[in-house]
Amino acid sequence: VMSSVYIKDDSIQVMRPYTPINPDPYQDGHVDLLIKRYENGSVSRMLSKADLHDVIHVRGPMIEYDYQPNSRQEIGMIAGGTGITPMYQLIQHILHNPADKTKMWLIYGSQSEKDILLREELDKLAAENKDRLRVMYLVDRPSKDWEGQVGYVSEGMVKSFNNSDSISRLVFVCGPDKMLAHVCGEKARDFSQGKVSGVLGRLGLTSREVWKL
Repeated sequence: VMSSVYIKDDSIQVMRPYTPINPDPYQDGHVDLLIKRYENGSVSRMLSKADLHDVIHVRGPMIEYDYQPNSRQEIGMIAGGTGITPMYQLIQHILHNPADKTKMWLIYGSQSEKDILLREELDKLAAENKDRLRVMYLVDRPSKDWEGQVGYVSEGMVKSFNNSDSISRLVFVCGPDKMLAHVCGEKARDFSQGKVSGVLGRLGLTSREVWKL
């Protein structure tokens, strides 16, 4: 199951969702969160200043997608920025289940190489599961030493990974609104999934094969 929790800033009555990144959150007694501090983000600022034993109000878990092991032969993931957290949660969940044989690929975009979150962890998982997990990084502002992909997610990048037929494939997308619009189209105004367009739409994927997080 892909899930998130909501954390509340009591001082201004604001709640924001965060995705646990440990393999089995809620079951092993703790929840690990990856939090990027934004200067205009009240909840992230509050959490960055929290001390040990401070009380934080958490609500959840909220189910984002009811994943079932082996329901698809292959799962694709396209993430931007902190949108990597639900993908990392799912990758760990699948790889920690010996009965789940699902294969995965991930395209992860960041502004620069230093902005790639969880890179060490992802590289380790990919190296240990070469037949199960493939990872591609791309950045907007490459350094002179950068050897990976540059720019926006393209049809060619997705084609290089997506080898399964339409019955067995599923692609998750999570990231900033502009990235979502480019890759698969924005969600509908009522926050339902909406029509698939963008890169994945041009490749012929439908709403049955794409899930916007």
